[in-house]
Amino acid sequence: MKSVKRAIKKFKSFSPTKRKLIYAISGIVIIAIVFFSVIFWPEGPPEVAVTTIESGSIQSKIETSGTVTTENSSKYTLPEGTYVKEVKVKVGSMVKKGDLLASFDASSVWSLLSSKKADYQKAASAYNDYKASVKNAKASIPHLESQIKELSVKIAETEREIAQESKQTSENTEAETETETETTTSPSQSGSFFDELNELLTNLVNMGATIKDLNDMFENFNNINNTSYDMSSLMAQSMDTPQNRLISYKLQLISLNTQLTANKTTAKGTLDSVYKSIADKAYDDMKATENEIKALEEGWFAEYDGVVTAVNIAENTAFIPEKRKSSGVDVGTLISMLSQDGDINSLVSAFLNGGNKNIGIEIKNYEGFIATISLDKYNLQEVKVGQKVRVESVNDREYEGEVVYVAAEATEKTSLDIASLAGSLTGGSGTASGAVCKIKIYNPDEAVVVGFDVDLEIITAVVENVPIVPVEAVRYDNKGMFVWKINEKKKTVSKAYVSFGVSEDTKYELISGVELGDLIINNPPLSLEDGDKVSVKKD
Repeated sequence: MKSVKRAIKKFKSFSPTKRKLIYAISGIVIIAIVFFSVIFWPEGPPEVAVTTIESGSIQSKIETSGTVTTENSSKYTLPEGTYVKEVKVKVGSMVKKGDLLASFDASSVWSLLSSKKADYQKAASAYNDYKASVKNAKASIPHLESQIKELSVKIAETEREIAQESKQTSENTEAETETETETTTSPSQSGSFFDELNELLTNLVNMGATIKDLNDMFENFNNINNTSYDMSSLMAQSMDTPQNRLISYKLQLISLNTQLTANKTTAKGTLDSVYKSIADKAYDDMKATENEIKALEEGWFAEYDGVVTAVNIAENTAFIPEKRKSSGVDVGTLISMLSQDGDINSLVSAFLNGGNKNIGIEIKNYEGFIATISLDKYNLQEVKVGQKVRVESVNDREYEGEVVYVAAEATEKTSLDIASLAGSLTGGSGTASGAVCKIKIYNPDEAVVVGFDVDLEIITAVVENVPIVPVEAVRYDNKGMFVWKINEKKKTVSKAYVSFGVSEDTKYELISGVELGDLIINNPPLSLEDGDKVSVKKD
């Protein structure tokens, strides 16, 4: 202490100039010491933020948007002429299940139901008659074939008899006188006529002629020979001569063959499905009309919550559709034409496809609202039917949803996404392939509009109670992903390469590389090296 006092006393004894010099030198020395301390003094370990690996849950998801459509609508139909008493809704009206839509005077169309019942009875009767005719035709075939066989034997016997007579006549001709020859001219001419007719009939039999062919033959034969023969008159001719019998047998043979051919055709039942289709359609029309009239008597009520998209009826008027949708084919006329073997394919088709119902009111049901998206080849591997979806409308209302359909193959679509725009700029077609995916929206309301987009979060995977690594702790190099693990005793770090499973925006599911309870660095400095010391920031 005394030495300090002596030094201060000595310093005061210096001249002012000398004291100023000492002050200047001392200041320079202090500045130099501070400068070199900052430059050359060793730095301490860097401070880092850390996190402890703990268990948690992860939801892997795909975020996109989809266009709302509806695959379920209620169509309320009514017959033409129905009297409408009141209409409670208009296009755009929101309805709840059970709301009254409209009321009617059903008595205005009771006569239509009677007509539908009569049509069904006609069609059912015609179908039963046709089935009976098929059964009878099948049963008659063996008898007809037996008759034809017997008749063929008679024809053969008669032809032999005629041939024998012709031979005898030829032998007797040489012994006949000129006078006898003249007296037999008429019978020869008659025989010539029957021979010619017999030849024609033989040709007709051989070609499988029908009754129509036979009648045409008689007409031509009569025109040439100035005669008036027909099938009935020839079959009624006296059976005394072999020629008459042969002609009669051949006429009978043509008739039996024609009948056999017709019965074989009928026995095939080729029109069975047509008659049945007409009967079924007539029955369906009758039941549909019954149901329509029953609904009209009770009034129309909403079957589901939804939005009205069409109203084609007006109060206090009889309903007349803008476009009539009747087939224009009467059941009785159709059945009559069928029995005549006419070509009525177009009429039958018109009847079976006709009678489309007249829509009075249509409601898009919220039960069937669907958001449709297109999945690329990567997302297609992750999205599965049954996955949960969070749906958000334009005003931030949220709804639950579910994946209900994923196409098994991709289809080409025109799109305006980045990939397609890039493709068009580089000479591509501006199209992309995608697999259609449909998401059902549960309990939508007026904020979900058909034709507009909604935002979607598809939950593709959920894992519980797994080790979690935050995204900000992960770094990459040419070997893969890694984290910096801290040795808490030595306060040093080491690089640990890791592998992950399911991920979401801010975290990964840890599979390997570090363990539960390990301390790792968040947002590690780029300058870190294995073995570096660090200082952990205090919370």
